[in-house]
Amino acid sequence: MITILKNKLPAALDLMRISKQYGTLLLLMPTLWSLVVAAQGTPPLKVLTIFILGSFLMRTAGCVINDIADRNFDGHVERTRARPLPSGRLSVAEAAVIFGLILAAAFYLAFQLNPLTRWLSLIGVALAVVYPFSKRFTSFPQMVMGIAFGWGSIMAWTAVRNSVELPVVMIFLANLCWAAAYDTIYALMDREDDLRIGVKSSAILFGRKTWIAVGILFVLSSFFFILLGLTARLGAVYYATIGAATGWFIIQAWTIRHPLNRPTVFSLFKSNVGVGLLVLLGLVLNYHGAYGQTALSKNPSLSPNETCTNCHTADGPPKVDYSKPECLECHSAPDDAIATTVSEKRSAATSGAASEMILIPAGEFIMGNNGRGVTEGAGDPDEMPEHRAYLDAYWIDKYEVSNTQYMAFVDMTRHRPPKHWQPTGAGQGMTYPPGKADHPVIYVDWYDANEYCHWVERRLPTEEEWEKAARGTDGRVYPWGNAFDPKKANSPQYWLAANKDGDTMPVGSFENGKSPYGLYDMAGNVYEWTANWYKPYPLNHEFNVHYGEKNKIVRGGSWYDCLSYGCGLSAPSYNRSRFAPEIRNKGFGFRCAKSKE
Repeated sequence: MITILKNKLPAALDLMRISKQYGTLLLLMPTLWSLVVAAQGTPPLKVLTIFILGSFLMRTAGCVINDIADRNFDGHVERTRARPLPSGRLSVAEAAVIFGLILAAAFYLAFQLNPLTRWLSLIGVALAVVYPFSKRFTSFPQMVMGIAFGWGSIMAWTAVRNSVELPVVMIFLANLCWAAAYDTIYALMDREDDLRIGVKSSAILFGRKTWIAVGILFVLSSFFFILLGLTARLGAVYYATIGAATGWFIIQAWTIRHPLNRPTVFSLFKSNVGVGLLVLLGLVLNYHGAYGQTALSKNPSLSPNETCTNCHTADGPPKVDYSKPECLECHSAPDDAIATTVSEKRSAATSGAASEMILIPAGEFIMGNNGRGVTEGAGDPDEMPEHRAYLDAYWIDKYEVSNTQYMAFVDMTRHRPPKHWQPTGAGQGMTYPPGKADHPVIYVDWYDANEYCHWVERRLPTEEEWEKAARGTDGRVYPWGNAFDPKKANSPQYWLAANKDGDTMPVGSFENGKSPYGLYDMAGNVYEWTANWYKPYPLNHEFNVHYGEKNKIVRGGSWYDCLSYGCGLSAPSYNRSRFAPEIRNKGFGFRCAKSKE
């Protein structure tokens, strides 16, 4: 066994190109760009670690499958004839086992991420497998390689934001052109051998005009980098690094006008690692450097006008009153006349009565039930049994998070807005529908809610915290008592009684529907995301296929709950509903909490 390891291990490491990691770095670059922009400069450590390891594994897997695909060609190419498969140091079966083990490790990492990213990882694997064979059926396999190398940027973005948005499309396209260009340079090393054995490449396709094609690809890459800066609203330092990268692009294209020896071509190819790092540096400095983002205002050149007279005055420095929705909508004064820092924007979301928090004292309370009453609608066994739970003291928002508060978050972080928001009148950015400033924000998934709460230095409440805040310590069914009253909550019954179509209402509309601790809208308006995965209570042994870390708990009922479809009343404080964390609809919102210091 030891003898086999001594013989096979060096060959396996050679097969995986362990000693040559420039390919890994090139694969990693667009992924890191995407993580930095998606997370506004500070990617979550877990996600960052997963993608660094994943890039290493996928590049390694790509090398293995490439050698399996090219095993009958590599022996005829001077640069590759000593590789493990053509030299006989490893068999195809052994290489296939190594490939399978690497993929298993990569899938394990992918399954630590959200469901959307897991599905995208399957496409990533397919691209890694297809690319080595593309040189048989296309004269531009470098473009296929660019797609494969850029797919990690899409996955990285969805891992942070759980959606695909315009900035990551720009990252993907910039990388596609960049990768196709530098891989065309790489293909120059094997052009003569490839012609002889019948393998296709862009270096063969473009021939003596390869330098022009490479130059065009580099220019397109710079163009998409600029579009990234515009769509992500990046600052001057980022554009400076793109300018420097473009300069090196021009030098590379000009250098390959005439035939070069292999060491020179290989050196040009490897220099692109430095280009990727330069772009990464520009992005990091954009968010953390002194010369980063310059304009958080929607249009710095716009003068005060009639739409924002309450915020900006013509006879002096514009003033901002963040408690007024109209002030959060205009943000159009010069940079030095408006709040632009993270702390100031955060205070915009947490100032005023709408962001008031209630202190819930430490102690026990009654949680769950031992079976619903007839008038409460059919419940589920997941609410059982009734039990006593103890909680330390904590703070929780008095009101659901409003559109005004969420807009301050979107404006500052460039987080995706809810899908029903509309372009502002100035054509810059998005805003909530007219007249909905103090309505609860909707069309937010669990990830949106979680990120907002962390941004305001709070967190999502646990379902235990939510239930205690809603029903107090006396075990009542609803926040106001034990009898349902359609006049005390924004529920479907409220709208049925009024014979009107339902909708959200301003937070805090039902004074008589407050909880024992003074919280509003705990039985209607919008369902509220909590921190918990959907799991059974202690001593609940009912089987439920949905239990586990697949769905998050929402609490509180909604104006648009399932009563309209005949499935029961969701207003009781012990009602538990489960949804996949990436679900967004018109009945989902949230409030935040924090521990008592």
